[in-house]
Amino acid sequence: AVVVDMKQAQTGKLTLQNSFVGTVSPQEMVYVIPFASGTVTDTYFEVGDQVNAGDVLFKIDDSAAKLQLEQAQLSAANVRQQADSALTTQQESANIQMDSSRVQAQSGYDQAQIAYVQAKNAYDQNYDDLSDQIDACNANITQLENAIKAASSSVSGGNASSVVQMKTQIETLKGTKKQLESSRNSLVAGLQQAESAYNAAKSSINIVDRSQALSQGQALEDTKKQSTSEQLANVGVESAELALSYYTVKAPISGTIQSKGVEVNGIAGSSNPAYTIANENMMTVTFQVSEAVKNTLTMGQEVTVERGTTSYAGSITEIGVAVNQQT
Repeated sequence: AVVVDMKQAQTGKLTLQNSFVGTVSPQEMVYVIPFASGTVTDTYFEVGDQVNAGDVLFKIDDSAAKLQLEQAQLSAANVRQQADSALTTQQESANIQMDSSRVQAQSGYDQAQIAYVQAKNAYDQNYDDLSDQIDACNANITQLENAIKAASSSVSGGNASSVVQMKTQIETLKGTKKQLESSRNSLVAGLQQAESAYNAAKSSINIVDRSQALSQGQALEDTKKQSTSEQLANVGVESAELALSYYTVKAPISGTIQSKGVEVNGIAGSSNPAYTIANENMMTVTFQVSEAVKNTLTMGQEVTVERGTTSYAGSITEIGVAVNQQT
């Protein structure tokens, strides 16, 4: 007889495991190729050494680059000196012109001020006196005119010779009054002209002073500005400094030196990597699978990587679509 064990069916989790052989490589690896070429003078790291980003890996003979930088600096200094000299000459010429204008304006102002003071004194001293004399003439004329009217209205008709004499006096007074009024008007006109000339002279000297201040301010601005030739010279210096920096080669990333392709007194260039640096803090494993297995894999799926006797936890970061024609 055949004995059969019977058990009740249960729900559980079925796990499917597959093992694959893969290639381990750093996720970040760089090949250090210098921008400059020449004889290597110093190296500072060997294969297996740890480096930090910015560490100097090696140096190339930079004597020619230093000479080019010195030439660029001398050229820039010469351009600056020429620009400063031209600016100084220009400013000195402008200052001479401004000083001459200031002297002329000051002389005109002094003369106008003297003329104004004289006209003002003459006006203050004579205007009221002339006005009093004019008023006196008007009063005498009125008095004589009234006397003539009185004489003409009298019964006897008055003394004809007296009337004629009074009329003559009136004409004389009118002539005197006209001269007095002309003198007074001349005082007013002279004062107005002198005051106008004085104000104009003050305005002129103020304009010269403002122009001089603006000229000095512009000169200060001009010293801050760089001419095109100065800018080009500075660009030349910056370019030479950048070229010189290429002769000191630094590590672009932190990691472990995987290979070294330069030696002291050897030639470094762009044909071969001088160093290979790998960041082994994050490693990747590349392995090949069949299409059937590929269809069961998903991004982020957890995997276990075994290397020697050590196991590492990881996850799938990329699922390729390329087909291996050989397999």
